[in-house]
Amino acid sequence: MESTTRPGDANRTAARPALRFIARGWWFILLGIVLGAGAGYAQAASTPVVYQATAVVVAPSTGLSTDTFDNVARVVFQTDAVLGGVVDRLRLHTTPRSLLTEHHLAIEPVSGAVAVRILGRAADPASARGLANAAAQSFLVVGNQHGLGTLHGFLTNHNGVAEPAPVRRDAAISGIAGGLLAAAILLLVFAVRRPTMDEAQARQALGAQAAFTAHTKTRPKDQDAGAKPGSNGDVIAEVDNRSLAIFPAGLLAAVQRSVSADGAGPRGEAAVVLIPRSGRRGSAAAAVAEELAARTGGPSDDGAQPARPIVAGGGDVIGTALSDARAVIVVVAEGAKGRSLATVEEELRVAPHVERRTVVLVD
Repeated sequence: MESTTRPGDANRTAARPALRFIARGWWFILLGIVLGAGAGYAQAASTPVVYQATAVVVAPSTGLSTDTFDNVARVVFQTDAVLGGVVDRLRLHTTPRSLLTEHHLAIEPVSGAVAVRILGRAADPASARGLANAAAQSFLVVGNQHGLGTLHGFLTNHNGVAEPAPVRRDAAISGIAGGLLAAAILLLVFAVRRPTMDEAQARQALGAQAAFTAHTKTRPKDQDAGAKPGSNGDVIAEVDNRSLAIFPAGLLAAVQRSVSADGAGPRGEAAVVLIPRSGRRGSAAAAVAEELAARTGGPSDDGAQPARPIVAGGGDVIGTALSDARAVIVVVAEGAKGRSLATVEEELRVAPHVERRTVVLVD
C-alpha cells in the first residue's frame, strides 16, 4: 500500500531541525531572558520617583448624561483654555501642550457619577498637588463658562503620593523581549549555517542508503564494571579515568553490516569520512569516526590499513582517499554546517565506484 505525505506533515518535518537547533540553544535563550530582565529591572529602578495628587470636579446640575459628560470633559480639559490657565496660574516655564505629552496632567472619569478626577504628577509632592489643584480650578472656570453645567471642585490639601515603580512589569517585559531576540538570533544562525540536526536531514543531504543516530556519554570508568551487557552502551574510548560510551549498544556492529549489505566486501574496502562541527576534531563524533575506521580499516595509497578517518575540511583529499573504497561511512557531528555535507556529497558523486553510503549522526 503506497503512503502519501500530507502538506502539514511535510511542513512539520521541515521545521523539526530548526526547532531542535533552538532547543539545543536553550542556554542562549535563557541568557537573553536574564540579561533582558536585568536591563529592564535596572532601568525601572533608576527611573526618578513620580508623585501624584488628585482633585475632583463634580457636576451636580448638568444637561449631559454621564457618558456624554465624560467625553466632553475630556475634550475641554485638553484645550489651551484650561491648560493655559494652569501655566499662567503656576507661572510655569513650559507650554500648555507639554503638560499632557509629558504626563504632568491627566483626566479620568469617575465610574457611575457625573464627575471627573484630575491628576497632577511631578517630581516632588508639593508640585504634584499644585498641578492638580490649578488644573481643577482652570477646568471649573472654563466648564462653567461653556455650558457643561454647574461644576464644583474639591481640591486636595495633601501632597502628592509616590507612584510605585513598575519594576516587576518592566523586568518581565524586557525578559520576554530578550528571550525572543535570542531565539531570533538562533533562527538567523540556523538559516545561515543550515546545521544538520537529525538523521533524516543527513541522509537526504548525502544520498545515503542507510542512516543511524549515535548517542554518546562520558562517565567514570568504574561505572563500566559489573554492568549488564548493553546497558551502558559500547565503550569506544578511554581518557584518564573516564570512558566514552556510544548508545544504543551494538550500533557500531550494525553500521559495519550496513556497508557490506551491497557487497562492499571485507576490511579495507570501506572508508570513513568525518564531518566535524566548526572544525572541532577532538569531539565525540571524532571518537566514533576513529573507532569505525579502526574496525573497517579504511583504504590508503600504500595498501596499509590506517585506523584514521578522512576529515572533511581538514586537509584530506576525499576523492583520492576514496579511490579504492566501495563503501563509505560518513560520521556527521550534530550541528555540522549544511555546506560541509554538500561538499562531501559532491565529491562522492564523482566516485561511482562507491556503491554504498551510510550516515552516522552523532549528537
